[in-house]
Amino acid sequence: MVIFICCRSGESHDHSALVVSYFNQNSSIQEFQRMWRLRFVEKMSPAYLGDYWHVDYNHLDYLWTKDDSQSTASG
Repeated sequence: MVIFICCRSGESHDHSALVVSYFNQNSSIQEFQRMWRLRFVEKMSPAYLGDYWHVDYNHLDYLWTKDDSQSTASG
């Protein structure tokens, strides 16, 4: 997938803000994350990735609140 993000001549934009804006409007940040990770694995062929590293990792699955961590620690 190739994404072209165009601006009017003379306008200055932060590239990362443009990417986030594009994916918020057309897909999702999680889809961008998955796409980037897949490309990384395909192109770099890493010899080692951590046990919890995978293409479909979604950080939202691993979030917890302060209350959750306290209840887990205490009980």
